[in-house]
Amino acid sequence: MVFNWYILLIMVGYAFFNGIGSLGFKLGLKKIDKSSVSLQNLSKENRSAYIQLLKTPIWLFGWLCLGIDFLIYQIAIKNYDLSVIKPLVNLNLIFVILFGTIILKEKIGLFEWIGITFIILGAIMITLYSTPSETNINLPKLIIFIGLILISVVLLVIANQFTSIDKKELILGCFSGILYGTGSIFNKAAYSTNNSYFLTTVFIIFFGISYGFAFLSGQSAYLNGRMSIVSTLVNVFSILTPFIGGILIFEETLILDTPIGWMKYLKIIGLICILLGIAFTSIKNGKENNSPD
Repeated sequence: MVFNWYILLIMVGYAFFNGIGSLGFKLGLKKIDKSSVSLQNLSKENRSAYIQLLKTPIWLFGWLCLGIDFLIYQIAIKNYDLSVIKPLVNLNLIFVILFGTIILKEKIGLFEWIGITFIILGAIMITLYSTPSETNINLPKLIIFIGLILISVVLLVIANQFTSIDKKELILGCFSGILYGTGSIFNKAAYSTNNSYFLTTVFIIFFGISYGFAFLSGQSAYLNGRMSIVSTLVNVFSILTPFIGGILIFEETLILDTPIGWMKYLKIIGLICILLGIAFTSIKNGKENNSPD
């Protein structure tokens, strides 16, 4: 049995800075008048909100953590399968919950602790037998997959226009997660060993566009909702999108080559554990009042 401590430690570092960054964004957004602005457009009123955020040290600190987070993630995604890295990204939920509890005074109960346990177990399972690999891309499958993603995004945009303000955390959280997942696919594609310079440039541009819109959607979701529920939705959809993409587009291994029968399915079992963990951490939040804190 091969346990890859290196990739696990890398992603724990990623998770820590992601949790700190999320906290910084939430604390920064609390300092603006969320009843009169929306970060989804650039009206005069909303531009003043952006300026106010740029003058807020804790929000800028969230950006600094995001930058460190990004560098750590690039090391991981360049050298390991996307279907391994993206589930491990959800280790950040542990830190988001802990920071939300300790600093924002959000309550944490039995379901959250069960969720954290599932996430840790899933991370360990996925880390077993994970080894560095080269990136090979199936371009026709990538085009088809991205086309389906675009259709989903359009449907979410339409749904958001007819959704009440207290439900926008759900739509915007899903929207942000899908875009982050799509950005991860473009990010991984940029490291393909058989890319031309032109393709690499195109993938990097679309990666930036996807992450930019994902970030703006996420900020609007945090503005209209709770840190815990928004982070949960973003994590769910940002893991499923690239996990499926990694298997279909980059032809990554789903069934492991191991001598022990049931261990062939460790990656699937680990993914299920992480998704269960995310589900458990959101059970209590789903029973709370839907109005933002």
